[in-house]
Amino acid sequence: MDAIPQDEHDTDYSDCTLCLDCESACPVRGINFGFGGLALAVWKPSGQPAPSGRINRRQGDYIAAASVLPGQGISRRQFLQGLGAAAAGLAVMPITHLEKRPSPLRPPGALPEPDFLNICIACQECIRVCPTHGLQAAFLQTGLSGIGMPVLVPRLGGCSLGVSCSQLCQQVCPVDAILPVNQQQLKIGTALVDHSACLAWDQGVKCLVCVEACQYHAAVPFQGRVTIDINKCVGCGFCESGCPVPGSAIHVFPSGNLTI
Repeated sequence: MDAIPQDEHDTDYSDCTLCLDCESACPVRGINFGFGGLALAVWKPSGQPAPSGRINRRQGDYIAAASVLPGQGISRRQFLQGLGAAAAGLAVMPITHLEKRPSPLRPPGALPEPDFLNICIACQECIRVCPTHGLQAAFLQTGLSGIGMPVLVPRLGGCSLGVSCSQLCQQVCPVDAILPVNQQQLKIGTALVDHSACLAWDQGVKCLVCVEACQYHAAVPFQGRVTIDINKCVGCGFCESGCPVPGSAIHVFPSGNLTI
């Protein structure tokens, strides 16, 4: 993140994401984290054995799993994520109302969900570079462990990978939680039309906005109504973001949660 310049040790906290790599890398244990008078549990330095943990894939170092705070049932990473989320809670509450999916839509190329939750450090670099602003920081949609991690909210913006985005998520991810994906492998989810809310299905209105917005020709008009070719749909979400119906009449769902 370049939060610590190479020629000095002063931290630029506007760039620091609290990934804690500096603490584990310090050979003299000269760095620790605290909050007011409360000292947070300190990770074991890199290179020392620990019963459980994860691999820092940038340096190949072993980083011990976050210790549990005294009297609490959450890890330090969860505490820090929760602290940041609490400060921005009021701002992101409207986003939680947009997210009614049974499981999150992750950026294209994201690792399988259990691995993603374990490796992603919620640095939000992918969110910052998202050209459509469709990537947002999760609040409570994915539970406490997923606070601050990226989720695609198609209503706010679709994924433009392969259209106007050249693997930006993968390029900025510091821990390889998001891997390169080619256009043939791109599959975020599948769009489904809510017939009861769709203007064309429910009211017979000639509305084909989602057809025009679809980048992959997966939204197909049939007798004035919109159908989805699930073999072509990649779940980019441009149809959902463009729908004129309040809350959208078409929604992208993860492929594993697709019910037709």
